[in-house]
Amino acid sequence: MNRCPLLLFARPLLVCLLLLLGMTPGRADLLISQREAGKIGKYRTDGSVLDSSFIRGLSTPTGILVSGSFIYVANTASGTIGRCNPDGSASAVSFITGLSAPVGLTTDGTSLYVANNGSSTIGKYNLSTGAVTNASLVTWLDGPQGVLIHQGLLFVTDSQNDSVKRYAPTGGSVQATLPLPAGSIPTTLASTGTGNISCLLFGTGAGADPGASGPEKGPANVTRFPTF
Repeated sequence: MNRCPLLLFARPLLVCLLLLLGMTPGRADLLISQREAGKIGKYRTDGSVLDSSFIRGLSTPTGILVSGSFIYVANTASGTIGRCNPDGSASAVSFITGLSAPVGLTTDGTSLYVANNGSSTIGKYNLSTGAVTNASLVTWLDGPQGVLIHQGLLFVTDSQNDSVKRYAPTGGSVQATLPLPAGSIPTTLASTGTGNISCLLFGTGAGADPGASGPEKGPANVTRFPTF
């Protein structure tokens, strides 16, 4: 079946939700990528607006990562990762360049891992400097979107193959594969407070709205599973 690898980003407004913890004492905020508008908005967890244009001038922003004192943003259209300060101002507009439709971001505290949807690879970079560690750390994927460091392991959504795969943080061969129902199209990954992993399933095989059509069938639901 021929599926669009960036199906998750067909919706114009809500692309990536990130719980922003610890950057403002005593408050947790949401950062929301607005793909078509090229910006990221900042909201309270009750949905009220703090700043609808918190970060501007982006190029099809998708994945967001908060680590230390910086916010990292995947600019899918320009093939770059931007780095911003906690107030939304630019720290390094083109922190990492030369990527292929970057989408998902994760870190182990030292390295930044990037899911390149275009080249179907996972790249690894120095979190502080942006220097390349291994631009093709993981290969032989098909449309990866989600990437997550969890319990010292690297998990990747092999989106068009309807599976989640596990690797060592140093790359190499796949260690284990979690198959999902055909047509699930797994996308974003996140760690849960119970030690499990949550995965957003976007496709028609994931219980999508039967009355919808095309990309508006998703996102359908979230599945959770223990570390495998």
